[in-house]
Order: sequence, then structure tokens, then C-alpha cells
Amino acid sequence: HCLSQNAQLQSCPSPMRSGSSWMLSSSSSLNILSSSSGFSRFSAPSSRKAVVMQEGSKATVIAVSIMLDDVMEVCKDEDVTVLYYTTLEPFDNETLSKYHNNGKILIVEPEFEGSLSYDVIKTFSGKSVQIEEVAFPREIFRNYGTYDEKMQHYGLTAVKVLEKLKRLVDN
Repeated sequence: HCLSQNAQLQSCPSPMRSGSSWMLSSSSSLNILSSSSGFSRFSAPSSRKAVVMQEGSKATVIAVSIMLDDVMEVCKDEDVTVLYYTTLEPFDNETLSKYHNNGKILIVEPEFEGSLSYDVIKTFSGKSVQIEEVAFPREIFRNYGTYDEKMQHYGLTAVKVLEKLKRLVDN
């Protein structure tokens, strides 16, 4: 089931990136955009705290910014905790510390890989942490295309999130 910081959501249907007739409804710290076809997608809460979207026991997935839809699509039937970060500074290590499971963490961010790793490692100072990442590689982009084409090219996709999550959970 899906949770926000202060309220339980009724359900978490498959996120949808596009559609028509979107209606906005608010639930304490989480906005849910619903289409007339019954699908939902999530928009940014107004606070600087991470939002607990889903609780589970096998790993913790950190979804940053626009990566939430892909993460929720992948994790909807998985026994994992999903934390949604809309902002990285100041980093909400309190929520991560409270809702992490067994030191297995998947960071999914539309930033350069390693951007969030320091804060995650610092949160668990002295403890063993296994981290997987879905992020842009630390290199100069030498290809052209739309933003979506870059996301595909560099693997910031639901397919890559699932691949990394399975690798993390199965180890």
C-alpha cells in the first residue's frame, strides 16, 4: 500500500505520463493527478521532507523529482519502501534513517550518478550500505536529442530501474 507522510492513500494505480482530463486532488503532503481513465500520477509535495510512498522490507528506493512515475510503476507490486524526494538540499536523512530496511538502497535520480550517494552514506555512518543507482553517467554528453531521448539513451527508464532493483534485492 502507499503512504504519504501523514495519510494513507486508497490505492496506487499504475502511473501514467500523459493523458487528458487530469484532475488535481490533495492529500496532506501529496498531490495526486487523476485522469478520467482511472490512472494516477504523482506531483511534488510542498514540504522539504521525503514522502513515504510505499513501505516494504526488501530494499529502500529513493525516487528523486521526475523519476517518481517510473519508480512507482516498477515498485507497485514489489516488497520495497519508496521514498520520494522533491529537493535534495537540505537532504532529509531523518526520513531515510527511519524508513530504511536492511541497508539495500536504490537511488533513482535525474542527476549525475553519485550526486546523492554522499548524503545516503553519511546518513548510515558506520553501517554497511549496499547502493545501486539509476542516474546520468559522469561524462560530457556528446549526443543530441530531446530530453526524453537522452533519458532513454542513458538508461533513466523503468526498465533500468527494474533491472537495478532486481539485482539489489536478489543479492
